[in-house]
Amino acid sequence: MDRPTRATRAIPLIGGLLLTLAGPAAAQPKPAAQAPPRGPSKPAAAAPASQPGPPSEFKAGPPAPLKTEEDARRGVRGDTEPPIVPNESEELRELRRFEEETFPRAERVWGRPAPPLREGTAPAPRSRPTGADAQPGDLRTPPPLRPPLPPPPQPPEWFKKLKLPNLPVRWDPKVQAYLDWFKGSRSGRAVMRRWLTRQGRFRPLIEVAARRNGLPTDIMYVAMIESGYEPTVVSRVGATGMWQFMARTGKVYGLEADHWHDDRRDPERATEAAMHFWKDLYTRFGSWHLALAGYHAGYASILKSILAYNTNDYWELCRHENGLPHETTLYVPKALAAAIIGANREAFGFGDVRPDPSWEFEKVRVPNSTSLGAIARAAGVREGDLVTLNPELRRGRTPPQPWDVRVPRGSAERFARNWATTRKEHDRSDTYVVRFGERLDDVAARYKTSVKELRKLNGIEDSAEVRAGLIMLVPRRTPEELKKAEAERAEEETVVAVPDKDAKADGRERIFYRVRDGDALPEIARFFKVTLEDLGRWNAIDITVKVQPGMVLQLFVAKELDRSKVLLVDAAKVKPVTLGSQAFLEHVALQRGRNRVVYVCRKGDTLERVGRRFNLTVGQMARINQMPRGTDLKPGQKIVVYAPDKKAAAAAPKAQARKAPHQRGREPARQAAPTRGKPAKPAAPARPGKR
Repeated sequence: MDRPTRATRAIPLIGGLLLTLAGPAAAQPKPAAQAPPRGPSKPAAAAPASQPGPPSEFKAGPPAPLKTEEDARRGVRGDTEPPIVPNESEELRELRRFEEETFPRAERVWGRPAPPLREGTAPAPRSRPTGADAQPGDLRTPPPLRPPLPPPPQPPEWFKKLKLPNLPVRWDPKVQAYLDWFKGSRSGRAVMRRWLTRQGRFRPLIEVAARRNGLPTDIMYVAMIESGYEPTVVSRVGATGMWQFMARTGKVYGLEADHWHDDRRDPERATEAAMHFWKDLYTRFGSWHLALAGYHAGYASILKSILAYNTNDYWELCRHENGLPHETTLYVPKALAAAIIGANREAFGFGDVRPDPSWEFEKVRVPNSTSLGAIARAAGVREGDLVTLNPELRRGRTPPQPWDVRVPRGSAERFARNWATTRKEHDRSDTYVVRFGERLDDVAARYKTSVKELRKLNGIEDSAEVRAGLIMLVPRRTPEELKKAEAERAEEETVVAVPDKDAKADGRERIFYRVRDGDALPEIARFFKVTLEDLGRWNAIDITVKVQPGMVLQLFVAKELDRSKVLLVDAAKVKPVTLGSQAFLEHVALQRGRNRVVYVCRKGDTLERVGRRFNLTVGQMARINQMPRGTDLKPGQKIVVYAPDKKAAAAAPKAQARKAPHQRGREPARQAAPTRGKPAKPAAPARPGKR
């Protein structure tokens, strides 16, 4: 439902022009065996003998597909949104294969080839003049008369003997094609048998909801063709759950989704939302066929087609080019065919199908963020049973709030008796609300734990899932432990490169914000209530280019700005340096575990020889001094080298671990004096890798 449709393929413009020039004969290609010869008929020449090829064991096979690492590619692209991971069932894939073979998309020919000109006639103009030069109406060729509508197709006699569902049915060749596939195809029969078996689980739930809302009970067959009654199905475009709600439509009908749960996967809540949606669609169109089409393509899309073609007949819209999306022209016949089979199981050979037992459960209220494993142990049931009964829970535990969990019928009382001794696991964690700009690393440092532990505790697979407002589970810490961790973090100083370290803005206060995964400049500017132009002026950045995680931005904000929901770099521990200044260059060297030293060249010095003394490659020496690799050094010439330093080397791993160019570190207190000749023997840290 609400899913985008593929654009209709069009013949390229050049191809259309060639067809027009060649005439109607060229527009209808003929098989090669029947194509007329180009010239006079000649006896066919004997085919040349085929050249002997290599033995089959030496013949090259098709090229192997590239096995790319998607995680690494996403890192290169800087993708921040977790990808949609479809998990459609095999039945839905089998049905799609049948549809692609049976109902291929029609090739749209934009414009028809012009008829051949009679001898002595002039070609028609490509465009008609308008205004005073327009052709008189009585001289214009009248438009062709619209052919009369064909009578609706009549069903065969055997169809008239079937019991009809309580959805209105119209006989149509596409309905016949689906009935034939479900009944006569081996794969189609297997798909329908599995669906009818699985239908038993949720049939009572849907029928009760439909009757309560005054809807036809056979609307349940829409859930069959949408998901096969699988609550956790995700389509290729992100439609989720048994009723395949898109996120926006689900939210309109009260289905919430977050890191911990997704109401679209909850059979109870999603079914109730679907009933409200069906009532709204039928109220809008007054036709179940149009309501079904609107459920699939979106009511706005159907309404536009109705107004454009000036007809409210679903089957009439299906007849016309661009009347309805191709998938929507199949959707209604498919739903009707499923409902017909459901009402006539014996007639179609499914009378022996035994439906699954209906969905039965009890509900118990559990505290914040309780794992399904702990609930299963207290209730004396398998954890897998709880996963099946609670498909809306995405992380194997309840959200950080009191939650009603479904347990197998008869186990609620046992859970209540045993929960007091099982809740020890629950008491070992607290909840924490992620602030704007906060990363997993920051939360881990705040609670003296590891990122790996936070990922495991919260079921986080992708850092992009960590957004402002996310309620996370964190290890329980005493107030004293939290204060100690905060004090350790406060001791670190952050050096930030800015265009002007002494910049000020009247009436505003300077703050510093570290960019995190998923941040965008417009979002940052909107949160801090500043303009993009100001962001670019205050920082050496291009506002048309993406900012990278780890960059630290300087902002001048209003003093009354609420900062309780954002993580800022402590301004008292920030040391701004002017970009390109001496202090900045020394800081860059320090992050590499080295001291910046000005070296005075001697006779015979080369980049290679000097670099060897400081454990630098020729490429590194050339890059530092912005000179070609083959530059000849002259005696007395001053160049810059990064000399190993014990203190700098000790600070470097800490700075480099943050994987950002402007991170915490310590700026040297003084500039190193120029070194003449061979410097003192330095400490020997690990040699930097070549660039």
